[in-house]
Amino acid sequence: MTGHFLEGIGGPLPKHIFVALAAVCANVDKGSGSERRRERGTVMGQRPVWIGVDVGGTKIAAGLVDDQGQLLHSTRSPSEAMAGRHAILERITCVCERMQQTAEDMGAAAQALGIASPGLINYEEGSIRFATSALKDWTGTKVVSALEDRLRLPVFLENDANAAALAESRMGAGLGHSDFLYISIGTGIGGGLILGRALHRGIVGGAGNFGHVAIDRRGPRCYCGSRGCVELYASAKALAAQMASDPQLQHFVSRQKPDRQDSEEERSEVRTLIALADEGNHRARELLAEAGRSIGVAAASTIHVINCGLVVVGGGVCHAGRWLMDPLEETIKHSVSPALAAHIAVKQARHTEHAGVLGAALVSREKLYSAAVMQDQGDD
Repeated sequence: MTGHFLEGIGGPLPKHIFVALAAVCANVDKGSGSERRRERGTVMGQRPVWIGVDVGGTKIAAGLVDDQGQLLHSTRSPSEAMAGRHAILERITCVCERMQQTAEDMGAAAQALGIASPGLINYEEGSIRFATSALKDWTGTKVVSALEDRLRLPVFLENDANAAALAESRMGAGLGHSDFLYISIGTGIGGGLILGRALHRGIVGGAGNFGHVAIDRRGPRCYCGSRGCVELYASAKALAAQMASDPQLQHFVSRQKPDRQDSEEERSEVRTLIALADEGNHRARELLAEAGRSIGVAAASTIHVINCGLVVVGGGVCHAGRWLMDPLEETIKHSVSPALAAHIAVKQARHTEHAGVLGAALVSREKLYSAAVMQDQGDD
């Protein structure tokens, strides 16, 4: 068996991954090409759990997830993002070592680790193809090999929005739908495509990069090089900037605190904006509605390309609820062809706080079990 069975891991498989696969293969049913699996455990009889880690500009969230997708334990800690790649990797390592110990204390054993990270992913190398400055020196980091060497676990790397989309597909708002568009509205705007119940990643891992769908070709320049990207109009960063420049809202904007990173401040301002909308502030409601309309325009264009019947909206800004979601859905249905409009549903994501953690754990589980089944079939 060679490394091509496990996406994101290049070259011959390390010994510790062979051991993990052997434990899983020993518990995969054989016969008649069946992929049915009986109750699984490790060689020592411990129940299997999966570590999911969501890496962000301000925090690292992590959790232990069982085979049924239940979050058994979770934690959050600072990411040390501006200290550079080595500091980030060290933080991830410390968090995962604690997770392994927690699993052992539960009578379980961690089988694999999934990492959800912002940016474009090089799945063949298990590295970061491109990341913004929110994670200093993260571009080019060989995440998989670095963490496997430290943790002696199989490691799988996924884009954070893709991971969240997978969580919604398997155990959220997308359950039962073979195709849908997932949109994550946070500090920036991300997205994921589920096509045929599988993540569609594209040629360089950038499929579903919804934040860079352009809605105004004469709009402001985006860091991606294009103009008028929807992220510039409807993200938490954009909404915070709009609040700060709005005469009716700027006095609600707190002064930026020197000990807080920009994205944390922006999330705080958006929470204030949502609270004002809930209290009846007309201008706050209009800002959120306009953000919803901007996202709706971009979503309608995407729907015409992929012809899906569901849009799932997640991320922190989706907590605006109807102030954002109603204009978003109305815009989509007015912007697509009548033949499509009647078949489109727009839902708020079921998982927001732990979406990246759950999705990362699911990625590790599905990839390792898929490799085990392939190996088992190859031995028949």
